[in-house]
Amino acid sequence: MLHFIIPFCSALIAILISKKVYKDKPKKDQGFQFNYYGLSYRRRLIRTLITIFALFPLFTWFIYATDMFDAFWGIVIIVFSVISSVCQLGYNYYMYKKHEKEF
Repeated sequence: MLHFIIPFCSALIAILISKKVYKDKPKKDQGFQFNYYGLSYRRRLIRTLITIFALFPLFTWFIYATDMFDAFWGIVIIVFSVISSVCQLGYNYYMYKKHEKEF
């Protein structure tokens, strides 16, 4: 159980630090930006679309090819990933339209 908690806590700490660092800085709308929180909402929307259409099929294939989980948990993870990606896409679109006047 500990080998799941340590990476989860590490990722959570990294996300919270990134959000704090990029909170009041101007967001980048052109060029490459590694950190998600340094992007404008338009670029976040584009990155989410790329992730859904390019990386999601690879993620799904990896789960089934490595036989990491049984069928039930594989389907649960895939459904949760789809729902969270669609929610993220909707939120980024809404915020992009709300802040569109800034560009």
